[in-house]
Amino acid sequence: RYSGIYDQMSRTIGRELNIADVLCDIDIPVLEDAQTFESVETHICRALRDDLVEGNIDHNAFSNLLRTRCDGHWVQRPSDGGLLDYGVVYNALEAAFGILALRRIYDDGLSYPSAQAMAEAYQKNLFRIDQNYRLFIEAADRVELTGGDLLKELRDAIEETYSGWFIDQISLAWGSFMRLKQGESLLDLWRIAGIPNQHDFYPTFVEPLQKENPQGKVYVIISDAFRYEAAAELTDVINRQNRFQADLKCQLSVLPSITSLGMAALLPHKELSFKTGSVEVLVDDQPCASLEQRKKILANIDGLAVKAPALQMMKRDQGREFVKDARVVYVYHNEIDATGDTASSEEKAFQAVRTTIVELGALVNHIINNLNGRDVLITADHGFLYQKTRPGVAEKSGLDKKPAGSFKEKKRYILGENLGQDDKVWSGRMSATVGATGEMEFWVPKGNNLFHFAGGARFVHGGAMPQEVLVPVVAIKSLRGKAAQAAIVRKVNVTQLGNVNKVVNNIQIFKFIQSEAVSERVLPRTLMVSLMDNDKPISNVVQLTFDSVSSDMNERIKEARLVVESGDYSKKKEYHLVLRDAETQAEVERHPIIIDLAFMNDF
Repeated sequence: RYSGIYDQMSRTIGRELNIADVLCDIDIPVLEDAQTFESVETHICRALRDDLVEGNIDHNAFSNLLRTRCDGHWVQRPSDGGLLDYGVVYNALEAAFGILALRRIYDDGLSYPSAQAMAEAYQKNLFRIDQNYRLFIEAADRVELTGGDLLKELRDAIEETYSGWFIDQISLAWGSFMRLKQGESLLDLWRIAGIPNQHDFYPTFVEPLQKENPQGKVYVIISDAFRYEAAAELTDVINRQNRFQADLKCQLSVLPSITSLGMAALLPHKELSFKTGSVEVLVDDQPCASLEQRKKILANIDGLAVKAPALQMMKRDQGREFVKDARVVYVYHNEIDATGDTASSEEKAFQAVRTTIVELGALVNHIINNLNGRDVLITADHGFLYQKTRPGVAEKSGLDKKPAGSFKEKKRYILGENLGQDDKVWSGRMSATVGATGEMEFWVPKGNNLFHFAGGARFVHGGAMPQEVLVPVVAIKSLRGKAAQAAIVRKVNVTQLGNVNKVVNNIQIFKFIQSEAVSERVLPRTLMVSLMDNDKPISNVVQLTFDSVSSDMNERIKEARLVVESGDYSKKKEYHLVLRDAETQAEVERHPIIIDLAFMNDF
């Protein structure tokens, strides 16, 4: 109730006492539980930032401190306008820690025996560097709006790690498989064991679902430039909902990794080809660039095509009538590519990813809950590369002249016939990389480079980097019956340790244990802990977040330091230790407590 007034008093007294100067001589562990002054929060943020920049990071100490501070007053206080949001600062620090910790693991460089091994490593762990980079930039941009240069040095360090180390390393490692001896080159084969090709999407992913549920429909959501790391986050979001089960898979996109080719490859077809003397893609000799053209192709298999906003706007009865006779419904979503592929808005590419994750989650809910959908597939035509720092001369391919025979030239690809070869590029035939008939060829820059003649950009796609060609397929099912019961999502259980039932001092510490590790369907829980006289608080309220994934029970223990308010307490009366869910305010537990104070401060 009085947090706003407290904040004003604390800041005024903090300035009078020069608390910021005093803190310089105090070690961070001593301040872990200190919440009195905002200067403490700022001091800890700066100290953690400096530790990250200098590489002085201990996983357990960092994680424990972050959790403690995120439960504290200066993170949880109501927003008061343009002041620094410490929760966002800690989000940025956590994402930065994720990047730097992974760099430590791979500090000797990235090296794999095969393209298959590297693709598997990307799906298992490497994608998290891209994901944490996005999350860091997203948070750091917000901090800059109110916090000035607080994260500037860390931003520089993260940019050097991501752009100067990771992108270079992944370029070299992946590039080593592009031009091997004849018959083993990834460019010649364009196949990776265990990963389906994008031009086989329909028979690989859609047809098995149709056979499994002959009377049902399959919804295919294609989100332009929705890359693997973003799909991993969306998969986690969906799996936190009851009755939904999402599995993240991968497919190898066409090359060049561009919209016209990817969208065509995802449609049901017997043959892909190019219009004579043109880069226009044909699906079974039919054009497929527009929504209307795709509708005609899908009509041959009792399918529909619709844009995501149009489907989302349909009310339940209208939507069910629209899809009534369809066996497959293709839903087209375009937020990331529309934002990133435009020079005036490319800096908002990561904001577009956030919007996309939210919109796709809402779209899945709409399909399953309102349209009675059971099977939903989410995929993309291609991924993308994005670096906050604008590419310089070092990122140019060195190729500044268009080859004879080219039909189309962009930053990351050239299409044409009889292009020949050049040591500065990866080249190949689209009969191998797209599964298309004809003589169409391509050039793409090596690694993350760009072509000189097409200018520079932060957001690009078209090339062969893993972020561009390892395209996600999220397979979502609506669970019913026993399967739905088995997959119920719940919050983690928390119990009191030690069974303390009497308070004999005005300051009492209560310990709690998270009885199980957080997992995909066991979610974190934040509790508000306090002493109560019926429904009246008689102590401070302590917030504790239980989100540990550790199997070690000792790492799942937290404590609340409760200060009993001054007053007259009867030893014969029953008071209560109350735990409330911070999100719902629902009472989780209530334990009887006797208050028997030997003496009480008047403060």
